[in-house]
Amino acid sequence: MAREESKPQDRFSGKNATRIDYKDINTLQKYVSSQGKIFDATRTGTSAKNQRRLATAIKRARFLGLMKFNG
Repeated sequence: MAREESKPQDRFSGKNATRIDYKDINTLQKYVSSQGKIFDATRTGTSAKNQRRLATAIKRARFLGLMKFNG
């Protein structure tokens, strides 16, 4: 039998979902590499809709100076 790889679950959908908020820096930093790049949806396991929301929140936090643009 072929072994199936488990995909990460979308933390932003479901009953006990985490809200995507630009002020929640600890959550947003989990989705950014050490070089400052936003991880893609296949790596984070988020849906396309939530990936767009996540990217917008990260960019907003960067613009307001809550997060660094690189590293």
